[in-house]
Amino acid sequence: MPASPDKAKFYEPPSTWRGMVIPVGGIVVAILLAAVAVDPRSWRTADLKNVAELAGVFAAGAYFLWRLVNGFFLVNLSATVTCARTRQTSTHDWVAATVTLKKGDRGTVMILDASVRFLPEGSEGIVRPIESLARLSFDNNQVETRDGHFRRVSVNWSRRSKRAPFVNLTPGEEISASCYASVPAATPCLIELALLGRRPSFSTIAQWRTSCTSLPLDVSEQGASDGAAT
Repeated sequence: MPASPDKAKFYEPPSTWRGMVIPVGGIVVAILLAAVAVDPRSWRTADLKNVAELAGVFAAGAYFLWRLVNGFFLVNLSATVTCARTRQTSTHDWVAATVTLKKGDRGTVMILDASVRFLPEGSEGIVRPIESLARLSFDNNQVETRDGHFRRVSVNWSRRSKRAPFVNLTPGEEISASCYASVPAATPCLIELALLGRRPSFSTIAQWRTSCTSLPLDVSEQGASDGAAT
């Protein structure tokens, strides 16, 4: 099925810090030049060497700061949502949404919350939390063998982990999750993903959003219809 991609990762670098890089650099350079101009004969070769080294350190620091304020050290994550639609009844369809998260090469991201909103035209939205992106708890059991007792753990599907409730994605890792909803058969449906996350050692919350559109099935169509946003 045709899809309407709307993939976005919003980040606006702090304009205040970004605007300070050039002025501060200019001030430091001006001070160094003024110090040399006061009495050039008093400057020895060693002094000039120290000034050059100081200028190099400042240039490296300014470059690092420029990369920082322009988002080079932000966690990069790609979010994609795809959909499939099939007939439920004469008046309603099933629409399934599959979310794929692919971690980039910078840092680890902790998935705090993710939900999908099914928004049929002319109807209220249906919000489905992506529960499978939460970390489950586990139970400890003892297994007796010929060599003694061994610890065995098993997933507890009914309980979320309290000590570590969030799933972490490391660089290069990819994970998928899905949900579904019943929507009116004769209307297009916008499917939106909203994702919240942060670095494990940072408090700043990042947000990712993407969407795709599921169009109504043709009258003569009896199978499923697919859509994707990348």
